[in-house]
Amino acid sequence: MRNYFLDTSALVKVYSEEEGSRRVRAMIRGIETVPALNRIIVSVLTHPEAASALSQIMAGPEAARRGFGSHERRTLPEVLARQLSDGSPLDLTPADPYMGTAATLVWRHRLRGADAVHLATALAAREELAEETEFYFVSSDVALNRAAQAEGLAVIDPAA
Repeated sequence: MRNYFLDTSALVKVYSEEEGSRRVRAMIRGIETVPALNRIIVSVLTHPEAASALSQIMAGPEAARRGFGSHERRTLPEVLARQLSDGSPLDLTPADPYMGTAATLVWRHRLRGADAVHLATALAAREELAEETEFYFVSSDVALNRAAQAEGLAVIDPAA
């Protein structure tokens, strides 16, 4: 089974038409197979960050080109809340226990705070797996990907 940790830039691609959307959607489809081919891990921080990013996209001039119409404006908040809540097929990881590590990562890699929380949460999720288990950090943020690689994670930029 492949384990993918998605930061917010990757998860937004599930809902918005942009470079890398097909690749992330294929990862998501892998959790719906029987047996599941993939495991998708996200930090609980992803929910408010994705809501913010998607609301900005929907309010902008590119909304229609990126797949958003009046229906999505009405339904997406509830869809996102349902998909990022308990009972979701996504593995939601709490961020609270990793704030100290996140602060250290900010200093080490000069990351933004939320990015450091994603990286700290991914590192903790990776530690819980057997050493030979496939684990990928998925993000389209260049600085965050560089830091993840420096911390020893295999990185996938779905837009690359």
